Amino acid sequence: MNILLFLPVFLLFVNPSPSAIVKGFVLYILVSVLLQWMFRQRTASRLRRPYLSVILALIGGFRFYSSWCHSGKVAAIVGILHLPLPVFLAAVAAVLALCAIPGLDRLVDMTDSLLSKTAKSVTSDPKGGEMPLSGKQASFLALFAFIIISVCSTSSPLYAFNTWVDANVYFTIGKSMLKGMLPYRDLFDHKGPLLYALHALTSLVSVNSFLGVYLLEVLCCFFALLYAFKLLRLFCPDDILLLIPLLGAAVCTSTAFWLGDSAEELCMPLLVYAGYVGTKNLQGNTLPSCREFFLLGLTSACVLWIKFTMLGYYLGWIVAPACLALSQKRFGELMKKLGVLILGIIAATLPFLLYFGWNHAIRDWFEVYFYDNLFLYSNAESTNGFLRNALTGLSQIRQLFPLGAAALVLGGVWCWYRCNRWIFLSFVATCVGLLLTVFGGGQYYPYYSLAFGACTVFGIAALYEIGSFCLSKWKSPFSKWYRAAVLFLCFALVLAGSANIPQMKYAKSEYPQFQIKAAIDASGIENPTLLNYGSLDGGFYTVTGIYPRTRFFCKVNLPLSDITQEQNQYIEDSLVDFVIAPHPLDISNYHLLDVYLDLDKFTDYYLYQKIT
Repeated sequence: MNILLFLPVFLLFVNPSPSAIVKGFVLYILVSVLLQWMFRQRTASRLRRPYLSVILALIGGFRFYSSWCHSGKVAAIVGILHLPLPVFLAAVAAVLALCAIPGLDRLVDMTDSLLSKTAKSVTSDPKGGEMPLSGKQASFLALFAFIIISVCSTSSPLYAFNTWVDANVYFTIGKSMLKGMLPYRDLFDHKGPLLYALHALTSLVSVNSFLGVYLLEVLCCFFALLYAFKLLRLFCPDDILLLIPLLGAAVCTSTAFWLGDSAEELCMPLLVYAGYVGTKNLQGNTLPSCREFFLLGLTSACVLWIKFTMLGYYLGWIVAPACLALSQKRFGELMKKLGVLILGIIAATLPFLLYFGWNHAIRDWFEVYFYDNLFLYSNAESTNGFLRNALTGLSQIRQLFPLGAAALVLGGVWCWYRCNRWIFLSFVATCVGLLLTVFGGGQYYPYYSLAFGACTVFGIAALYEIGSFCLSKWKSPFSKWYRAAVLFLCFALVLAGSANIPQMKYAKSEYPQFQIKAAIDASGIENPTLLNYGSLDGGFYTVTGIYPRTRFFCKVNLPLSDITQEQNQYIEDSLVDFVIAPHPLDISNYHLLDVYLDLDKFTDYYLYQKIT
């Protein structure tokens, strides 16, 4: 397969920014090589009925014209040639669109080849047990996980930088752990230790960028899609695979996805795995095996040590197996397997007990992670307030995760009519459990709603059934053109639905983080130190590669007066070389270097340097 065949397609959809062209070309080469590996045999491109290819080419041509008509460099070149800019761009767009049709048609044919052999329902092999995934199915899911995260997460190389303050806090603490600093005791924040440990691993890939985080996000997305597919094919034919990318796109393009790298996103495969194990066994009116209970203990403990507010999913999950065991008078077996579950929790917790115990910091860990989160972070003043907060969360999901809310309703109706009572009970209990623990505390940050993406899987089964019914008169409900149209819808959802895409146009030099890095580098100070004063971590530690030297290296979302007092003391004692503040500071031992405007045009960053 000649990868140059797709070059016009790349040129048609690339952005006019020089950095976007370079990044897009690298991505184009990687995807082309992957496609060439997946489809080793050369196949002739079928251009007899390229209806969809022509439509895609027309859309690409229009996008090319609208994107490049505002480029100053193109206008300058056209001015030299003494040509009208609209006519020139329209001609170039038409030529590229025409040349892109063979490549687009080849992509349609490859999609058809990938999915044409998955028309039969295969939930188990003849010898019993679950039918394993084929290499093509796994490759398909991996490809779409790569595409979805690359476009939707600002940790992706397609973006200059992930500016989300929470993600930068995780990364700063994670990379500092590799330098011997401890969360909670040496660096203050209130998320789980496993979240920091994961970011410590990602910092091994790059210490001053989110490349490692991006790879972690792709991996999490792949396993979430994988277990969603394994769950859905318990009820649907294997061509349900086609709709799995829509599930990923619906989750990752929501406002709840935010900028990428949330704790909810990283927990998604763990929650979907629990749903798959529970549904598989409840479908046969059996309890999960001891091995499955042990793995559930491990994964639930991972959620506990990432962000414990999502444990409501597991509290709801256990309701259906417990009711099933009691109805079948298998209480003894249930207790035995719950013991195995606890062993799994202990196994996942032991490394952190040893880590903090060896460093005499268990009290710091428990005080910050449990006491501060439960009694300082929560706004629930009573039981009525707790329930009222949880109900308010329903409105939050509807507003920030509308496709997820629709999938939850569709999935619930589908479970009621198509599944046994235990599966329906499990679906309702997990949703209610999440609702109570995520929103019961009275906090409503946008990314909280993302956790409910794990409960939207059944909505895809409902969508599949609706589509099959509407197309029942076709010879095959998932013919070549229908499959291609659904995948096109997935791409359209990713490209049009993600609110992060406009950030692709910004170069690193336009971000205040990189401008401040240049100023610090120009100061000539060796091994400089830094304090992010009065706000959450703005990414300055990440970009500069500086490791924090103070416990309160930034301000966090906890009502602690100690933070501001301690940071003021750091400045008074001149403990750091540079201070970055979101407002002017009245300090005599530091002088103002410059003021930097954030991309939002509303936030100023004041950079101060210590007077020596």
